[in-house]
Amino acid sequence: MKKQILTVLAVLIAITIHAQDIPEVFKVQLGNVVTSSTALTKSLVASNTQNSQRNAQLIKTKLGEVEMKLLKGQTHMDWMKSLKELNESLAIIAVSDDINEQRQAFSKFNETLYSNLKTLGVSDISTLYYQYCPMALNNAGAYWFSDSKEILNPYFGQMMLKCGTTKEVIE
Repeated sequence: MKKQILTVLAVLIAITIHAQDIPEVFKVQLGNVVTSSTALTKSLVASNTQNSQRNAQLIKTKLGEVEMKLLKGQTHMDWMKSLKELNESLAIIAVSDDINEQRQAFSKFNETLYSNLKTLGVSDISTLYYQYCPMALNNAGAYWFSDSKEILNPYFGQMMLKCGTTKEVIE
């Protein structure tokens, strides 16, 4: 239910900013963040906390390359709030040695990233798959981005590697 509400909110935000053009260069930069997040997904699939820490740092670097000055008005303010949430989630992953804590933060990261992807758009990306496991996080369910159609669940690793479905193909 929470994820459905977030999706509806993303659509409503998109409607309110539809008159403002999001610069193409911003969409490319955001696309780079989304694409780089797939390495973090893979390290969590492997239950490798150290690689997850490194990949979180790499994503933070990509986030730092997104030029928020390209956005105006409320869109700029909304991005600043999202950027804070994204960086907070990545900071937890980057310092934690606890795979479950990393996965919890990864879920929040993906929710925020997806909302921004839908609201602001992305460009210049390869095909990505937005996937979902209903059993993740104690049956609360959680999403992730993958560069593979094959389901490789980052929330359970080898324990339930194939649990999940593709909810959206992003091209």
